Order: sequence, then structure tokens, then C-alpha cells
Amino acid sequence: MIENNFGLYIRNTRLKHDLSFRRFCKLLEVNPQQWYRVEQNYLKPTNSELQKIVCILGEKIEDLQYLVDNTLYLTEPEKYVSCLPIFPHTRNKEDLENLIKDLGVK
Repeated sequence: MIENNFGLYIRNTRLKHDLSFRRFCKLLEVNPQQWYRVEQNYLKPTNSELQKIVCILGEKIEDLQYLVDNTLYLTEPEKYVSCLPIFPHTRNKEDLENLIKDLGVK
């Protein structure tokens, strides 16, 4: 399973089942424009869509729900910020020491 990327996982799985994007949308009974946003991680799938995916692709609902819960969606920037590394910009040792002092790090 591809961790933390629901859209990519579903895309790869439907392709393994030889399902085109349009055919999958028809089986799923969703608008292709809407589903495109789901596969691109702009939108979360609905519970109804997850249930249909279980039937269409034979996936476990628990695995799909895990992916949904752990995917970083582009509409949730606060999740991205928490994953970014912090690289303080300092010009010299004195700047770094002042930054450490300002942050209260001992």
C-alpha cells in the first residue's frame, strides 16, 4: 500500500484492474471532474464513494480509510506546514547563538 497518498493509490489500483478513469467514474457514479480532484488529493472521497470502491476494486475499507485519514490534502495547508523541516537562516555563529537564545533553547 502507498502510504499517505490516497489518490495515487486508487489511481494505480484502478489501472491494475484495467479500469480507465472514465469507466471507473461511471462505476463509481461520480462526476469525472470531481473524481479528478480526489485522485489529485484536492478533495477527500465521501463514505459512499469509499464503500463503492470496496465493491469495485475489492479493497478493504479499513485500508482505504487509513489512507484517507493520512493523506495530505492540498486543501489542508496546515498539515503541510507541520511536516516541513525548519532551517533557521543565520549568517554566522553569533546569529545562530542569538536565535537559540531567543528560542529559549538550552
